[in-house]
Amino acid sequence: MIHLEPGKETDATACSRYRWTHTYIAVSAGEVYEITPKEGSKWNDLFNRVSAAGYESASLAPFRRFRRVPDAPWFELIGAVGKSKSTTFRIGAGTTATMKTAGELLLYANDLPFMYWNNSGNIDVVVRRVR
Repeated sequence: MIHLEPGKETDATACSRYRWTHTYIAVSAGEVYEITPKEGSKWNDLFNRVSAAGYESASLAPFRRFRRVPDAPWFELIGAVGKSKSTTFRIGAGTTATMKTAGELLLYANDLPFMYWNNSGNIDVVVRRVR
């Protein structure tokens, strides 16, 4: 595990096939991080090749409420501290987030909990500690 000092950054990768992708980045409550997907990074929800911002689909509308983060698009990049829903935050095309608790920063694609088997690809990100 690494713990970034303010102003320092590192790369991480979110794998679309994992319910939780470990970044091996330790964060503490109150720290602020900027998380930015690298330009051109794409992943696939079956045949839909999309960026970290995700996508919407009329044919999948009946299933929206069952997504891990119901109000976020399919395949939006999501972050969390540890495997806790209470620490989940949306990243999408990029965000600045204040950590709610201490633990490891984890990443995942917003999908149905049981549908990660048909995913492929990765989103590469830069994680920079702001303060």
